[in-house]
Amino acid sequence: CIALIFGSDKIKEILKEKDQWKSILKKQLIKGLKLATTAVLPLILLFVYFSKAVESPENYVEFRQLVDWLKYLKPLFLYEDGPESANVKKLIYVFGILVSIAGFIRIEKIKIDKTQDLKEQTRLFIQSLFQWSDIWLFPIFLCFYLYFTLPDAFNGAGLISVRIGFMIFFFLLIWLAQQRFPKWLIWSCVLAVLFLNFRINAHYNEIGKELSKTVDGIYELSDHIEANKTLMPINRTGNWLMGHYSNYLGAEKALVILENYEATTWYFPVKWNFDVLPNMTIGSHICYEYPCLYWPDGAPEHKKEVIDYIFIHGRLNLADSCDMFIQKSLDESYALLAENEIGSLYELKR
Repeated sequence: CIALIFGSDKIKEILKEKDQWKSILKKQLIKGLKLATTAVLPLILLFVYFSKAVESPENYVEFRQLVDWLKYLKPLFLYEDGPESANVKKLIYVFGILVSIAGFIRIEKIKIDKTQDLKEQTRLFIQSLFQWSDIWLFPIFLCFYLYFTLPDAFNGAGLISVRIGFMIFFFLLIWLAQQRFPKWLIWSCVLAVLFLNFRINAHYNEIGKELSKTVDGIYELSDHIEANKTLMPINRTGNWLMGHYSNYLGAEKALVILENYEATTWYFPVKWNFDVLPNMTIGSHICYEYPCLYWPDGAPEHKKEVIDYIFIHGRLNLADSCDMFIQKSLDESYALLAENEIGSLYELKR
């Protein structure tokens, strides 16, 4: 926080201008307070979150896995497939080269006058070794500590380790930006990063085109759905990005789409009304009878309500007992309404 509010240059200025340090400090504190006001709302939300938090099991990532994530720049990955990971991992060489050269330049500038006493030699050594820009090393070390000590999931929050790992590289970039490097090295690294970033974005563009086709395919199936009905999506794509793509079925018509897991959690602002939540059924079978479908149960005394439409995103794996059970229920109670390369839409037999 001190580094963000004051910056290493301002702290250096305060110490240099001994006669005016009070006025400089006052101006910076006023700026700091103005900056701090932007954090008021997030702090209130943070307080509300933890005041209402429900205890849940902590999930820790193994130490070796955390080290590998840093070594291979896991926090900078989006999709983690071959082309992306190959290019992102090459960025580690840029980081490694810059950190190594920055350390070498710093050590090379260490000055020790052996004619002076030990105390003065120690002072000169520390003064040569550390610079004001090193104030950014404190948040880096803090993030390292939190990265290896905090759980990866707790009280509804997830991917904590990856988020903190991202902050390590963020602060490291700020620290590197304040080091003095030869211009040829700076330009070489800039060109290398731009080249790798171009290849990564080109790959993202190809993925985006494929995702767009998925959206178009889902949207196409929505033409066969009657408004004001219930629909259960079953995602069998194996792609974590597709978790909410089924919502495009209701982009232009009123539907109750039964896939919003967030509405079952304590921290989500919109929740299912469990006091009246019916027991949804696929044909004659209540959803909880299918071990691979994660849908909340209504109370035993609540009515049963048959789902009007079933959307299979991808294809069911009939070698799996649960998927075979789903297919059997579809054959018994539903008719295939429409299908394309994205998935299949079934309608309840009337």
